[in-house]
Amino acid sequence: MPKPIRVMIADDHPYFLMGIRNGLRKYEHIEIAYEAKNGAEALDLLHADPAVDILVLDLAMPKLDGYDVLKEIREKQHPVRTIVMTMQRPEEVIHRVTELGACGCVCKDDEPDEIYKAIEGVMKDGSYFSQYSNTALINALLHKKPPAPQQPKIEFTTQEIKIINCLRKEMTNREIARTLHLSIRSVERIRSELIHRVGAKNVIGLIQYAEKYPTSTA
Repeated sequence: MPKPIRVMIADDHPYFLMGIRNGLRKYEHIEIAYEAKNGAEALDLLHADPAVDILVLDLAMPKLDGYDVLKEIREKQHPVRTIVMTMQRPEEVIHRVTELGACGCVCKDDEPDEIYKAIEGVMKDGSYFSQYSNTALINALLHKKPPAPQQPKIEFTTQEIKIINCLRKEMTNREIARTLHLSIRSVERIRSELIHRVGAKNVIGLIQYAEKYPTSTA
């Protein structure tokens, strides 16, 4: 006899929990190892028993919701495979839950046998998404925005940092020149080069950049 698939169900709605339990009982190779009524209980059970194969996880639960549970599972690198259940439209959650490591997603208003199909699909192929979730996943991938380019790190010389700090104090070019023992023309040139280098339009933009990205010496 093949090894049974050990399943935990985490859902705070007793009637829905009972429906899943009754729906899975007819499959002899599926063992409902645990039932949890909130996210914190689900994590405690998983930590106590790492041999659970599948976690069927409701996203909306008290104490810790499904997203928090997914984050904890990912951080602790728990081997359990997670199938999330949601009452929300799949396109609202699919991208987020897959990034958090969910292996499958079904809607609570899917056909009752959908959870069984999801368990079999995840165990056999590593993932399973219901028809609506699969469509939402494809749409999310197609419309995913590329990550914004990171601001290149700009290093400043000690002298440049001193000039930026003087500009923060609203000192004039003449005052900066006198304080740093430079010519006014040198201060003007360095200030202009700094504004251009950080892509600012004026001194205010330079100061805002310096506040957002702490300066460091080259």
